Amino acid sequence: MAADLSSLRMARDVVSSLPVPSLDIVVMTQGIFAGRERKVNEDGIELDMAVSHLSRSVMVHEMAPVIGSARTDGSLAARIFVMGFPGGLREATLDNFNSERPYVWEKAHSNTVVGNEALVLESAERYPHVRFYGLNPGIMKSNIMGGLLGEGSVFHIAQQTVIGIIFQSVEQYAAKILPLLFAPDIDGRSGAMFDRNANPIFGNPYLTDRTYRMRVTEASEALIGRAR
Repeated sequence: MAADLSSLRMARDVVSSLPVPSLDIVVMTQGIFAGRERKVNEDGIELDMAVSHLSRSVMVHEMAPVIGSARTDGSLAARIFVMGFPGGLREATLDNFNSERPYVWEKAHSNTVVGNEALVLESAERYPHVRFYGLNPGIMKSNIMGGLLGEGSVFHIAQQTVIGIIFQSVEQYAAKILPLLFAPDIDGRSGAMFDRNANPIFGNPYLTDRTYRMRVTEASEALIGRAR
C-alpha cells in the first residue's frame, strides 16, 4: 500500500484500511532525515516531524484501542514496535518543536527521536492491553540521508560506502531483531527499548521524568491538532 505519510490525514486513512483487530504485531519504520532547508507538509508541520514522528503517533492512537481484539486463539498481547533512536541523552526543543525559529536540521531530527521514545512510554501506560517497544537499529546503509546529502551525490555515495563497510547491513539487523518481535519473555516489559543487537538498553534519562515526558506528548498532540 503506497501512502504519503507526511499527511497525517493519510496516516489515519491507512489505519482505516488495515485489518487492525486481527493484527499481532506492527513495526513502524517510516521516517526521513531532516534536510538542510526546512520543508513543511500541508498543515505547516516540519516534514521530518510529520513523517518520522507524528504519522507514527497518529497511527498508534488509531490502532491501539482495537489491535488484536478479533483474535480468539489466546495469543500474547498485540505488539507495536516503534523504530527510531531511543536511549542516549537527547533533549527535545519543546519551545521550538516544529523547528520554526530558527531551523537547525539536527535539532529538528532530535525532536522526532525524543517524540518517538515518549510515544512508546506514554502508550505503554495509556494502553495496557497492548505491548509497546522502542527499537534502535543504529547506523545502517539506507537511503534515509539522501534528502540531507543529496541523493546520488558524491557525499551521499561516499557515506553509504563507508557505512556499508563499518556497520551491519539491513539484512543482518533483520536476522537479529526478528526473533525479538515474537519473543514471549518480553511480554511483561512493555515500554522497553532495544539496541541494534536486540539487547535491552537504558532509555533517555530525560524521559524518566514523567512531567517532561508529558510536555513532549502535549507538544506532539498540539501539532497533530493542526490536521484535524
